Amino acid sequence: MSSQIPRILGSIGLGSKLDDDIVVLAWHRVSGNFVGLRTKAIGRDGDSLVVAVPDEQWKGHLIELAPHLIARINEFIEPAAPISFIRIEIDPLVGTGMRSAGATEDVHTVADTTPEIEEAADRIENAELRESFIRMAKSIQRSN
Repeated sequence: MSSQIPRILGSIGLGSKLDDDIVVLAWHRVSGNFVGLRTKAIGRDGDSLVVAVPDEQWKGHLIELAPHLIARINEFIEPAAPISFIRIEIDPLVGTGMRSAGATEDVHTVADTTPEIEEAADRIENAELRESFIRMAKSIQRSN
């Protein structure tokens, strides 16, 4: 099902930021709770995923995990362009629970979306993937 998300978004005209957003979504899916709570996927830069960590120790952990995470991310984002690297940046606020000024609210409905997005979301059976799809679509709409 996750491989259908890029096709669905592309078919409704939301493909311009698709690669960035789908890679960030993939990070959230494959990093797990332990790593996910202490890191933050910032976005895509060419063939790299940029991830922030709180300190040098976490940077070292992520360097060790990178080959495994890259492989899992690429499985998740297929058919979108694969990533080859994870670029790690240090941000002491990552993992502290503090929200940045640009943080967005949780999305649990399709309100304020287009009928095409609503129709596409209705075709996604998995509730978690459906919410991720809606959140990503809204993010793309806000940035356009």
